[in-house]
Amino acid sequence: MFRVRKERNGHIVLAVSGRIESADLSELKGLIDAEKQCASVVLDLKDLTLVDRASVRFLGTLQNHGVRIVNCPLYITNWIANERNQAYEHGK
Repeated sequence: MFRVRKERNGHIVLAVSGRIESADLSELKGLIDAEKQCASVVLDLKDLTLVDRASVRFLGTLQNHGVRIVNCPLYITNWIANERNQAYEHGK
């Protein structure tokens, strides 16, 4: 599910393929936290095919904490934005 690729420019790229579900979030968080100690982290979602709501919220939180997300499928990008808007409207 997770593949780690290091780039020359000092960024750590975590490429995620397949699906992310709530049960996967602790593992993904651990990988990101471990890599953030050494360099900035980029999450490449080019091969991501399926997410659940908890995962979308998690991805939004990652963005808020400086993790750059690239190659994100449009439906996931829109879903993240929608979750942010709903949270803002509800004062969370």
